[in-house]
Amino acid sequence: MVIPALAGDNVVAIDGKKSRRTANKRKADARRPLHMVSAFAAGVGVVQRQTATAERSNEISAIPAQLKTMALEGTTVTIDAMGTRTKVAQTIRGGKADDVLSVKDDHPGLLDSIMFAGLDPKKQTNRHVDR
Repeated sequence: MVIPALAGDNVVAIDGKKSRRTANKRKADARRPLHMVSAFAAGVGVVQRQTATAERSNEISAIPAQLKTMALEGTTVTIDAMGTRTKVAQTIRGGKADDVLSVKDDHPGLLDSIMFAGLDPKKQTNRHVDR
């Protein structure tokens, strides 16, 4: 299969998933299931990159490393609240892409900074372009 280069209107969705029944139950120290971070190119319909991590918490460090290996210029990268980190946003913008990052109520400082900036987190029309 030949995969075309990503066009500027493509969305790349980054997400981590735990693979069920992947733990080795025979080894006492290897009972944790496999956790994968995937980059899904929605416009093409394929997973561009997958990175295995030891635990879910390692998803945070795997995302920037994965993004650095991708040609993201002109695309829009979406990430759930787990990946809403300064380093992730800097990596996306460094690749000349736009970002859509989720913010939850359990990060009151970040949520307050959005509210004080005059942005409504409930509206879908907010768009930040810093270039």
